[in-house]
Amino acid sequence: MLRKKYFLLFVLLTLSFAQNIFSEDASRYIAQIKNKKEKETVKISALASLALIGGPEAASAIVAAITDKNPSVRVAAIETLAQLNADAAVPTIGQALEDKNERVQNKAIWALGHLGNPKAVPFLTQSFL
Repeated sequence: MLRKKYFLLFVLLTLSFAQNIFSEDASRYIAQIKNKKEKETVKISALASLALIGGPEAASAIVAAITDKNPSVRVAAIETLAQLNADAAVPTIGQALEDKNERVQNKAIWALGHLGNPKAVPFLTQSFL
């Protein structure tokens, strides 16, 4: 019985430690994405890492990256949201259809199609009018 208690304590401590590591990593990646002076490759890597970590803070940072000044970062953010099946991001991705960069527009079209959410239809039809 004592062994079982120690094992459960060990598991709980391990999970708590892992959660703290993920939280710290997420904060670091979020800071990299928000840093206006950060290199595009670092931001794109941070987006991929946040996708693996997940959670509401990560999703929020990925959504915010759609407005980054660098079109490659915007494309990566849109693709990441689509791969995460982030239906809640449909309006934000829909707004990317009006981006000045054609690559961003094309990725937004792809992402909305990939998500297959009926809420994407008005954005897609409006972009073709």
